[in-house]
Amino acid sequence: MISSSAEDSSEVRYLARVQERDLRRTINEYRSPHKESFRARLLDARAAIEDRYRVEIEQVIRDDTEMTSELRALVEAASEAMANAARHSGSPTIDLYAEVRADGVQINVRDRGRGFDPETISSGGMAHSIVGRVSEAGGTASIKTVSGQGTDVSLFLPTP
Repeated sequence: MISSSAEDSSEVRYLARVQERDLRRTINEYRSPHKESFRARLLDARAAIEDRYRVEIEQVIRDDTEMTSELRALVEAASEAMANAARHSGSPTIDLYAEVRADGVQINVRDRGRGFDPETISSGGMAHSIVGRVSEAGGTASIKTVSGQGTDVSLFLPTP
């Protein structure tokens, strides 16, 4: 596949990222002691956004835990944040950071794109698709954006 796309450097980079991502997912899932891994589901969400929008999502995921319905809502909100960044930011890369801590699970999705008017958060789809989803699961979400400087979506689900 890579050799047939050799003249399109962006396609070659994308295909190489897909191969690396698949290898990392396989290694992580085999190493995870959890029946259903939070890290694996978050990586699946990242992969789906990268494939759909052809953006590069750089990730750092610290530790792992067993998936719960509340964590599923957190992953879905993070997926929506990544999709929004891919669709609207204009940035070719998005940063994904997740950490499983003693007090809960933190996820941040950042882009260095065009940003948007923060007033649209409460009236737009983000109020439900990100903030509402995390709130219903018992967590908190904050969205910070500055026009021309990007957006930072911070999601936190406390440990019960």
